[in-house]
Amino acid sequence: MLYTVLMIIHVIISIILILVILAQSSKGAGLDSTLGGTAQNMLGGQAAPKFLQNLTVIFAILFMFSSIMLVKHVSKPKVISSPAPAKVKNKALKEYQKRLAEKEKVKNAKPLKTEEAAPIKPAPIKQVKKDSTK
Repeated sequence: MLYTVLMIIHVIISIILILVILAQSSKGAGLDSTLGGTAQNMLGGQAAPKFLQNLTVIFAILFMFSSIMLVKHVSKPKVISSPAPAKVKNKALKEYQKRLAEKEKVKNAKPLKTEEAAPIKPAPIKQVKKDSTK
């Protein structure tokens, strides 16, 4: 929602900035001369260039500011805040408590006596036959 509003403002500022720049008379007789000097006639002859320059500076600053605001808004990490259902939370809590209880059992268990422990058998050894056909 905020992104859309910022984007609309940015586009409006861009269009106004383009129009203000095109309305200025340039060395090569820009859009102002094509329109018959409308900007100078409408804004009052000598004051027109200075006013349009000031307007250009103002809209250029607004354009930069809106660009920065758009970047800041887009680069913000988006956090989705949807609470997990109580079922999932309870299940996770029970699983955690179960693992914790198992750890405590292992921690408090008495060591087995030698006769209770399983006897250790050595691993069987395979004999490798040598190939005598070489």
